[in-house]
Amino acid sequence: MNIKNKKTINFKKHATVIFITLISISAYSQQKNKVKQLIKQVVEANGGIDNFKKIKDVSYDYYVHNEGKNQRENSTERYIFKSETSWAKYSKHESFIIPNKTGEIISYDSDGKTYVSLNGLKQTDKKTKFIAHFFRRANMYWFSMMFKLLDDGANYKLLEDRVLSNINYKIVEMTFSKGSGEFQDKFLLYINPKTKLIDQFLFNVQAFDIQEPLLMRVKYQDINGIKIMNYRELTESNWDGDIIKDEWTKEISTNIKFNNGFTKEQLNPEKNL
Repeated sequence: MNIKNKKTINFKKHATVIFITLISISAYSQQKNKVKQLIKQVVEANGGIDNFKKIKDVSYDYYVHNEGKNQRENSTERYIFKSETSWAKYSKHESFIIPNKTGEIISYDSDGKTYVSLNGLKQTDKKTKFIAHFFRRANMYWFSMMFKLLDDGANYKLLEDRVLSNINYKIVEMTFSKGSGEFQDKFLLYINPKTKLIDQFLFNVQAFDIQEPLLMRVKYQDINGIKIMNYRELTESNWDGDIIKDEWTKEISTNIKFNNGFTKEQLNPEKNL
């Protein structure tokens, strides 16, 4: 074999590799666009991001019941969305925030600062402030989650369909790039092919090093064309969606009111002492 023929063979080999690579890139791009369009349909089915942006703030009553441990959390929640300001007043707190004491808790988070008080006394220990900070961010995220699915830093992967209750659900894995938010949790979204609503999802909780997922089932309330998750129930699961322990925590939002005219100064407890 002469050198000229050898070069020709190498050129053909490299051309084949390049061709296969281009096909793979094209297939990946098509898959990426397909799943992105599906997520856009989910956001629109919930009322659309433009309509949600018209909501400046919200107030609602929030009830949490851990049925397995018979523990309850009752709070009034208030959020200002643009400034990501989150405030709550707890009348009952048996599960997460200062569960070993009774009395009224005020919890506030904005501009990277967290404030917690029990019966008017400011709490300064790191654990209490971390838990308060987590739930201020988490509660506000759950309320607006369906309108944040297209946020920068979110990555999607379309998985195989899963059949549940005779519905052939579209399954989307959602992860987050490093630097996008404080914690990069993983979600598996179950998208109803008819309604384009997410009926349930799996997620882990990196903040507490919970790598195995929780299963969250949801129901919605339509308020002026905006669908809000007003009922959630969650339990331990695995990534296949199998229930590990049939003990549920139920989370119910009632008396939801939009555009109350809240300001950060008004909600900041330290401004009103």
